[in-house]
Amino acid sequence: MFRAVVIVVIVLLGAGAVAYWRFNQPLTDAEACRRGKEFFCDQLDAARQLSWVSTADPEADARSAIERGTPPILGLYGYASYTPGVDHPLPETCVVRMIDGSSDHASQEVRLLIRQAEQYAQTYNRIVLPHTNCAPEPVSQP
Repeated sequence: MFRAVVIVVIVLLGAGAVAYWRFNQPLTDAEACRRGKEFFCDQLDAARQLSWVSTADPEADARSAIERGTPPILGLYGYASYTPGVDHPLPETCVVRMIDGSSDHASQEVRLLIRQAEQYAQTYNRIVLPHTNCAPEPVSQP
């Protein structure tokens, strides 16, 4: 009898440990969305919008944009929008194309894609900047 009780206790403890492990694993955005967490459904959309950056070639894309004429500067959304690789305020006449899916409110999975998009935009912008109307405005002397 004692042996049967010990075996039952061990089995229950083992099952509890497996359940604890399974339910304490971080959910992917897709799993969280399936469980009804709306924020993560939005993150899936953002990930789809940003998925192209993983395989994109910013140098080739910049050269292609320059060949087509008037390439845009690329910007990202965050707490405030920003243009990686551009270290001066842009004139209002500058054409900026925002990268969809970027945000300051992102899951860990999307943050990785946003970092890739930042690197892409930085390389792209540094190449196209001399070929745009986005040169720094002259500072007037008092």
